[in-house]
Amino acid sequence: MNILVLAKKMPYPKRDGESIAIDVLAKGLNRQGACIDLLAMNTSKHYSSLQLDAFQDHPFNTIELVDIDNRINFFDAFKNLFSKESYHISRFICSSYKTALIEKLKSKSFDIIQLETLYLCPYIDIIKQYSNAKIVLRAHNVEHEIWDRIQKNEANFLKRVYLKYLIKKLYRFEIQAMSTVDMLLPISSRDARIFESLGFKGKLAVVPIGIESNGQVKEQSFNNPITFGFIGSLDWLPNQEGLNWFVEKVWKPFQKDHPSYNFNVAGRNTPSWMHTCNWPNTTIHGEVDSAEAFTTLNDVMVVPLLSGSGMRAKILEALALGRNVITTSVGIEGIDAKGLKAVYVADDPKTFRHTMSELVQQNGEVRKNGIAAQKYIVQEYDYGRIGSRLHQVYEQLLPTVVL
Repeated sequence: MNILVLAKKMPYPKRDGESIAIDVLAKGLNRQGACIDLLAMNTSKHYSSLQLDAFQDHPFNTIELVDIDNRINFFDAFKNLFSKESYHISRFICSSYKTALIEKLKSKSFDIIQLETLYLCPYIDIIKQYSNAKIVLRAHNVEHEIWDRIQKNEANFLKRVYLKYLIKKLYRFEIQAMSTVDMLLPISSRDARIFESLGFKGKLAVVPIGIESNGQVKEQSFNNPITFGFIGSLDWLPNQEGLNWFVEKVWKPFQKDHPSYNFNVAGRNTPSWMHTCNWPNTTIHGEVDSAEAFTTLNDVMVVPLLSGSGMRAKILEALALGRNVITTSVGIEGIDAKGLKAVYVADDPKTFRHTMSELVQQNGEVRKNGIAAQKYIVQEYDYGRIGSRLHQVYEQLLPTVVL
């Protein structure tokens, strides 16, 4: 089976949920014998100047990058006010990427073309023109829902009005794009229900993010006293929004009663102001070499998302490393964590602080609950099992060859 994956970013190094999701699913499919090529945008926001041969542990037969300038441009944004096009989407339409895609489709026959996120859908017409492959949209989230939640939390009235206008056009594009693909792959059952409620009636399979893990948690990786940590892409608005809310509403008041505890923050593209913010007992690490090593240094990871959609790979990674997690109802969406004592859901500052206060008084529960959660997550979200299930789905999607 030949698969072409189209992505709006270079997934290496794996430092955010989208990159992890692309890599581990491809590894799962590759394990089943699929030959996978990757055609990715090298955007201004996530630009990679590293040589491809620096990434040896990847599942792709070939990786091709196409430079694309998708920075927000004031003049283009103003012009878009008078257009029916979604500005969110139009920033990813690029003639050089179209050319590279055409050349790829001419040079090789593919069975499946897998679009990683809604932002690759503008290229569907070109795919249909040059290929007979089945087109699959892997929806990492419900895109318009993310922005709808952001605008509801936006304090500036004019910005909120502008966001509503953009969201309306993004919503229309998302509805229309779903009708043009052969199969939809939501990342969670919750998202699948939303897509169906929006009118999707085509073929659908839920494919969650997979996890790579050696299945072991080192006993010495737990601290006494415990430490709190946060890791996530800090150029993503929901992460900035949630982290600011956590520090102002939760961490600062918590520090007054528990001044000896520490909070570690890491993430790519950390804003410069964050390095000089002087949050109490907080270390801003910036982009770290290893997300796994950073996460293991902290006993409790906080994921204070107020906006967003889809599924949080960082929560799965934390649980797979035996960490405890405090998050919101938005943060835990899409993850089957029922019965896991290592997962705490808190939607208001008081509950968040109370949960943290309970955890600092624990007597070994953090270690015990973390190890129990790790065993469950590694088994339930193993990338090999997920890849195997999707490979079977793809086999059923492809037409039967009569000899």
